[in-house]
Amino acid sequence: MKDDEIQFLKIVYQRCNQIIDGQFVKRERVRDVISEIEIHHKRCWYLLKKWAEKDWYDYGITLDLGWLTPSGVEKARELI
Repeated sequence: MKDDEIQFLKIVYQRCNQIIDGQFVKRERVRDVISEIEIHHKRCWYLLKKWAEKDWYDYGITLDLGWLTPSGVEKARELI
């Protein structure tokens, strides 16, 4: 993982929606976070797609309105 990916995963973990112990925890939307950080939005979308393929991230209709899965939460906790 590159530094910007680690940074983005930490931010998403700390600020965004996720599933913890089978419960959906509602927080900020990933879309709002992407608009505030310095990582280019296309890079963020690429990372979200990569995480979805690894089952770290799930989404419904659009990629930037998703949430971290339990395995994504676990991975983020390893990095913190």
